[in-house]
Amino acid sequence: MVAAEQKARLSGARLAALFDQSPNFMTWLTGPNHVFEYANPAYMTLIGNRDILGKPVAEALPETVGQGFIGLLDEVLRTGQPYKALGTRIDLSRAQGLPAETRVLDFVYQPIKEAEGQITGIFVEGSDVTDRYNAEAALRHSEEQLRLATEGADIGLWDIDLVAGRRYWTPRVKAMFGLSADAEVGMGDFYPRLHPLDLDATKAAFEAALNPDIRAPYDVEYRAIGASDNQVRWVAAKGKAIFDTNGRAVRVVGTAIDITEKKNADCRRDALIDLTDAIRQIETPDEVEYTAAKIIGETLGASRVGFGSVDSQVTTLTIARDWVSTGVRSLEGTLYFAGYDSFIACLKAGEIVHIHDVYADDRSRAVAERWSEAGARSLVNVPVIERGHLVALLFVNHDHVRHWSEDEVDFIQEVAARTRTATERIRSDNALRELNANLERRVEAALEEKALLADIVETTDAMIQVVDLDYNWLGVNRSSANEFEKVVGIRPRIGANMLEALKNRPQLLEGGRALWARAFAGERFTSVVEFPHPEYGCRFYEMNLTPLKDKAGSIIGAYQFVYDVTDRLEEQQRLADAEAHLRQAQKMEAVGQLTGGIAHDFNNMLAVVMGSLELLNRRVVDDPRARHFVKSALDSAKRAATLTQRLLAFSRQQPLQPETVNVNRLVSGMSELLSHALGGAVRVETVHGAGLWSVNVDPNQLENVILNLAVNARDAMPDGGKVTIETQNAHIDERYVVSEPGVEPGQYVMIAVSDTGTGMPPEIMAKAFDPFFTTKPVGKGTGLGLSQVYGFVKQSGGHVRIYSEAGQGTTIKIYLPRHHADDVALSAKEDSQALLRGDLKELILVVDDEDAVRQFSVDAITELGYRVISASNAADALAYIEAEPEISLLFTDIVMPEVNGRKLADQARVIRPDLKVLYTTGYTRNAVVHNGVLDPGVELIGKPFSLDELAAKIRSMLDDI
Repeated sequence: MVAAEQKARLSGARLAALFDQSPNFMTWLTGPNHVFEYANPAYMTLIGNRDILGKPVAEALPETVGQGFIGLLDEVLRTGQPYKALGTRIDLSRAQGLPAETRVLDFVYQPIKEAEGQITGIFVEGSDVTDRYNAEAALRHSEEQLRLATEGADIGLWDIDLVAGRRYWTPRVKAMFGLSADAEVGMGDFYPRLHPLDLDATKAAFEAALNPDIRAPYDVEYRAIGASDNQVRWVAAKGKAIFDTNGRAVRVVGTAIDITEKKNADCRRDALIDLTDAIRQIETPDEVEYTAAKIIGETLGASRVGFGSVDSQVTTLTIARDWVSTGVRSLEGTLYFAGYDSFIACLKAGEIVHIHDVYADDRSRAVAERWSEAGARSLVNVPVIERGHLVALLFVNHDHVRHWSEDEVDFIQEVAARTRTATERIRSDNALRELNANLERRVEAALEEKALLADIVETTDAMIQVVDLDYNWLGVNRSSANEFEKVVGIRPRIGANMLEALKNRPQLLEGGRALWARAFAGERFTSVVEFPHPEYGCRFYEMNLTPLKDKAGSIIGAYQFVYDVTDRLEEQQRLADAEAHLRQAQKMEAVGQLTGGIAHDFNNMLAVVMGSLELLNRRVVDDPRARHFVKSALDSAKRAATLTQRLLAFSRQQPLQPETVNVNRLVSGMSELLSHALGGAVRVETVHGAGLWSVNVDPNQLENVILNLAVNARDAMPDGGKVTIETQNAHIDERYVVSEPGVEPGQYVMIAVSDTGTGMPPEIMAKAFDPFFTTKPVGKGTGLGLSQVYGFVKQSGGHVRIYSEAGQGTTIKIYLPRHHADDVALSAKEDSQALLRGDLKELILVVDDEDAVRQFSVDAITELGYRVISASNAADALAYIEAEPEISLLFTDIVMPEVNGRKLADQARVIRPDLKVLYTTGYTRNAVVHNGVLDPGVELIGKPFSLDELAAKIRSMLDDI
């Protein structure tokens, strides 16, 4: 008995020691009120070492009342069933008087049963797991934060357990491979889904990460091919291998990011750079459009891309060339819009049309089959609108359903805009080149082609300035800055004030302020302004000013485009001068034709009158009174002949007999003639040019011209004065002939006749060469003197100019072309000699269509002692020639109806090759005279002629003198 009690005491002591040393809290409750009988140190620490032994729970731990724990104790005491709790929260005070704090406990309520089975109390045992639960909660929170962060950043997580052979992907990673969030993934699901071009590099990077000798970070970019949609996505993966103590890789963890959009954006950016670089080298709009289409197609992986032009009725689309991928047919040619009404309406409204599936979109569903057959299951169309009308469009086709992203549509639109800008620039450049070419063709007769055209092109660069309402510069281009600095002396800069820069130039300041103020008021206008220029005197600038508005439409300043138009205005003036010269030349030519015809009729009549008077004069030798009347009539007829001769000279129809002439020698030979003609009140001075070139002219006519000019100079000096005749060599260059149409550049001999007379105002000079124009009183001048000069000089291939000012005298300069031949001496004029007569042995045939003229010729030749027969036309004349072999000379008029004199002579010489022919005419036209010069071998006597002239001419021909 004693031994049993001792053993029991020992067991109880040992159990109490174990309880006290246990890290778990323990207590023993008895009775229905759950009185504390025992509590180990761990429990006392839990409750803050309060005095609880011998007290019911409700009294000892009042804060537990209402938390449900006393109810649980009652239930265990009643049922005898233990109660186990894990992670249960309880509010306990850790010290007397302190507020309760929440603890997390794991515990067991174990009923205490006596031997008879009666339940007398409850044993409570457990542990305080608050710190562990807090750590687990913090871990869960951290993991949630990481999950939210990775999902927000589109970062996927992956984990590979190399020991267990398991692969874990978050839903984000699965989406990158075209898998659903709940899809199972295994170790073999990775490499088969990689793009073939990225497989080797990805494998090599993973193996380097697993190699214990390298342990490289796993950092790769690869393309994943979607398992369900075959869509290619770019992925950037990073990871790190975990090694065990033996250096073996047991796990690899990392992240994955979908970088498809970044890659696509980079690709599109590079494509735009490539497009910009490419179009700089292209010169045709079609090539620009094809290059742009190719870049879009290759960048976006489209099936077909191209540009098309729309007709004015918006019924057809014409495609010159389109880009297509392999196996896709081209749409080159003309397509019709019929049936595409809704689709076209959107384009006409300026909308960009992008359709993912033509069968699913209301705008294309009605013609979806036609779209699909053309290889356009999905598409993007960008319209080009000009002045409110659809004129062209860019189309992008894909042969499968495709969801066009906003970035892709923006990229297509950007390419379309850049392409349009490039094509418009090329068209503008081409138009400018064409304009320059046209300008060159228009002014080539009056300008030095290359040099002046280069100057015109150089001055087309616009000078641009932009200013705000306070006249502060917002923008100035280089051309404007350079020109402004030249004109004003200050170089404009952004932010500086224009008025401040012009403060020392009041004229420019006020003029500039007025122009800009009009633009600030909303006016858009063009004005031509003259500014002083330090290098060029004054320059003219065309200023185009336009108001500058913000997005709201409010005027915030203005901008101007300025062009230096000085050269253009000067060219317009030169062109106007050239046109005036041309009109004057045409007028002179028309008057010349008229006067030439009149002269012909006058000469025919004068030939009869003068000839008849000469014959009459021979028959009244013994009647002085009759001879006086005949002489007066003959003098008047000779003056009329001189007048008609001047008319022919002006009309350039007089036949010339040019020869090589030394002008200095000719002028020297006229000194006596000039002295007699000008009188003692006028002093004549000659200035001979040294080394003067020869000319090829009719010397008699040149003498007449010089004498004519000298007499005109005398008449301009009624009180006497000096006439200077000057000769010199001259060179007319191309710059001079620009303003003188009809003048050829080259070497000339210049003859200038100057006087110290009254001079001429500009309005008189403009008419000086006009026929019948004179400033002399009625009866004092015919108005044909200078006209004769003009006609002779032009007929000789030369040029004549007048230089004069009212009160300053006049200089008339004649330019005759240089003749490259040795000089010859002027032949001395033959002295008059006795009338050369014929004898009745020589027979002459006279041919003229006018009866009176023909009869006079017959009478005159008969008077000279020749036998004469006559004919009124070529047919009768040819009959005489065949019938009369004794005919020694054919004397024929040139201007006759049907067959003229030249043709008659040609036909006569077929019959009689040795027949001599003497032509006569009052108006040569082109029968025996070409370019104003008598044809070689032609003998001509002009109407009217004297008996002496006729006798000498016939005798010289018959005697072969």
